[in-house]
Amino acid sequence: MWISKSIHLFHVPFSLQIHNLPIGFKAQEVGQSIGNFVGKFLEYNDRNNTHIYHPFIHIRVLLDVRKSLKKSKKIRKPGGESNEVLFKFKRLGKFCYLCGILGHLDDSYGKLLMMGEDDGTHQ
Repeated sequence: MWISKSIHLFHVPFSLQIHNLPIGFKAQEVGQSIGNFVGKFLEYNDRNNTHIYHPFIHIRVLLDVRKSLKKSKKIRKPGGESNEVLFKFKRLGKFCYLCGILGHLDDSYGKLLMMGEDDGTHQ
């Protein structure tokens, strides 16, 4: 007898670039802290992050695809001044820029808005 079990793939690893970091903030500890803010930190790519003129650091994170993606984070410099770092995810696939969730595109919202009031019969 064959028993079918569903496997839910809610957590997927992605590559993440962190841009707009202040000078001195390209250490692995910073990448790990930001990675855990975005999802779960997996790996720091030190081959791409060691050059002083490289505009970003590159890490891998495990994301819960049921949640909205984070786009940025404010970090505080030692002097108290804050700076906003920006995230660029690589190879996301279908991604909705309106709600921030993976798995569908923002083109479906136009259809929903044109439907008017939901009477419960649409699928």
